[in-house]
Amino acid sequence: MGRYIRYWYTYRNVVAVLIALVLSGSMFWLYTQQVTCDAHASGCLVNVSVHPEDRFAGNGKADPHVIIVGVDNKSVKALRQYPLPRNVYATALRNLEQDGALVVGFDVSFPDRSTGDAELAAALRDSTIPVVLSYPASGLITGEGKLIQESNAGIDEIPIRDFRCADVNSNSSAPCQQPNKNVILASPDIQLDGDGVVRRIPLFVQPACFALQTCTTAVINTFAFAAYRAANSGADPASGPTLQESGDQATYGSLWSAQVDATGSALINFSGPPGNYENGQYVSLIDVLNSTVAPDRIKGSIVLVGAYNLSGVHDEQLVTTSAGGNGTLSMAGVELHANAVQMFGVSVTQTLLSREPPVGIFLSILALALLLAVLVARLSVVAITSSCPTFFIRCWRWR
Repeated sequence: MGRYIRYWYTYRNVVAVLIALVLSGSMFWLYTQQVTCDAHASGCLVNVSVHPEDRFAGNGKADPHVIIVGVDNKSVKALRQYPLPRNVYATALRNLEQDGALVVGFDVSFPDRSTGDAELAAALRDSTIPVVLSYPASGLITGEGKLIQESNAGIDEIPIRDFRCADVNSNSSAPCQQPNKNVILASPDIQLDGDGVVRRIPLFVQPACFALQTCTTAVINTFAFAAYRAANSGADPASGPTLQESGDQATYGSLWSAQVDATGSALINFSGPPGNYENGQYVSLIDVLNSTVAPDRIKGSIVLVGAYNLSGVHDEQLVTTSAGGNGTLSMAGVELHANAVQMFGVSVTQTLLSREPPVGIFLSILALALLLAVLVARLSVVAITSSCPTFFIRCWRWR
């Protein structure tokens, strides 16, 4: 019996199975490390981020009830200045409201005073539709079930008080005693995965003003969800269900629940590659100002206003659908938020994503590894050696 053990063909199946078990365990551990490190959570030991699934992302259609109003080169050329005076945004808001927009979201930062503030403050105060204002931060810290806005040197990028408060106070940092009914503050912040790609959007963000004790709001929603919720709340943006977090689920009333990670972030289901919204669901800001956009395009839509491929303004990120045949193009921030709004379900059923159960992933890896182990064990050393170059060449071409 002993002399037979010396031969490869006697124990090759046992060795192949053992190797498959070791490789399966190693691959699953690396997968869990990828999930942990992408979420910037504790327990990240090996910062590996490999997402071949990005290359299989399909191309769909933009939601017909989500419109992007782009602050683009065409608009800046016509207006002959940038940053734009605030009265420009006031005119845009009034025109969009007149054309029947459900909600208008400004993915534009208003932390400092500028020309035209009085006009925009009046437009916000008089608005009969919800208006979402961007409240960004210089950075994010990972918290328990949420992300926390950083405020370097105590700098708060909250929109100026005149835009969000109906009461007058000489102290610009004083909390609102009477908030503007239709103005909603929301976070446009995102957190990149380990490879610098945006795949998730934080649903729960602690605003910088809470730590600075200039507000009492402990959590604000992401920009996209705030716009979506306002569109579903009718005349009163404060009515209707709120987004609640419990464990690894974020629940919006009885409408839907989304899987979230340890930071309260959900995977984004992109409708298509960068530029997908430009082909139909996009209008230039200057056309809105000149009232040359057909009201039917705006009526009943969620409208997001923000920089779109504007020269010198790099509000753009690589996303899941930037990979593969899409030329590694970056997606404008406002289009990223439009995709998230569409994912929550505006005119179609929500298309939220969930990760596969860890047990299912491990068993899939193990099954494939065992199958390959048995097949490879049946091949000769010459056959295995000769097939390796072809395998690696095909992998290189596919990458």
